[in-house]
Amino acid sequence: MADGEDWNKSQHFEWQLENLRGAIRLAGQTIKSLEIINGGGAVGILTFYGNVLSKGSPSIPFNKPALLLALWCFGLGVGTAVLCSIFSYGSQRVVATNAKGEMVLFSLALLAGLISVALFISGAVSAGLSFG
Repeated sequence: MADGEDWNKSQHFEWQLENLRGAIRLAGQTIKSLEIINGGGAVGILTFYGNVLSKGSPSIPFNKPALLLALWCFGLGVGTAVLCSIFSYGSQRVVATNAKGEMVLFSLALLAGLISVALFISGAVSAGLSFG
């Protein structure tokens, strides 16, 4: 009977370990996605604005301050996604070394990720309104 219990504990441990690995991979992919979508928004605005400057007069009327606000939002979104990555790394490092502060770093990583999403949404809305 003891062998069966050990096997179940071992199987449960392996399941937990694989679940943790999957969660870490998912978090990494999410952070990369935040960096890419915010960076893509910034590149799109810079490309549009560079095209407008090279042609002199825009064929599409736009609100310059709203477009610049969107650029700032996307840039800050990339920055907060990078902070999210740094805090996530710190959180995993704390867990690996059994030090204190895991929840603080995890909370900061989560907050930075949420702020990055909010900045992307704000940038997208501001960019959309700049043409409205």
